[in-house]
Amino acid sequence: MGIPSNCDKRNGDLICFRLFFKAYHSVDYIVVPPTTTTTTPPTTTITTPPTTTTTTPPTTTIITPPTTTTESKPLIVINGGVFTPSPLRIAIGSTVEIENLDHNDHQIICDYPFTTNIIPEGTFDFIFDKAGTYTYWDEAAPLVKGTIVVS
Repeated sequence: MGIPSNCDKRNGDLICFRLFFKAYHSVDYIVVPPTTTTTTPPTTTITTPPTTTTTTPPTTTIITPPTTTTESKPLIVINGGVFTPSPLRIAIGSTVEIENLDHNDHQIICDYPFTTNIIPEGTFDFIFDKAGTYTYWDEAAPLVKGTIVVS
């Protein structure tokens, strides 16, 4: 927009005047202060999505030892000159282990039949494959006896 024809710009001010020519000559001067136009830049709104923090727990590794499927053998223990347990009940085909925890040798005789000498801390295994009730004893102490029932 330009300066109107009845205005003049002096020292930064805009001076406008009106002239009246009636019965006498009159001149009015109006001083209009300069208009300052401030342009405000448009507001820009930036919307940031909310931050989501995901915490991953540490990985835990569980190491499981391999499973062994060893079947426990029925066990007869010689300790203090006594057989434990007696009677021992087992299924046909079972392997019985006899373990000597005494400090001297024992010669075990069984009417299955078998005979074995077991040293201290030694063991003897025998498979019972026939049903029946069998008595065993220590040859050095024939009154120390035990019984195995196979069925």
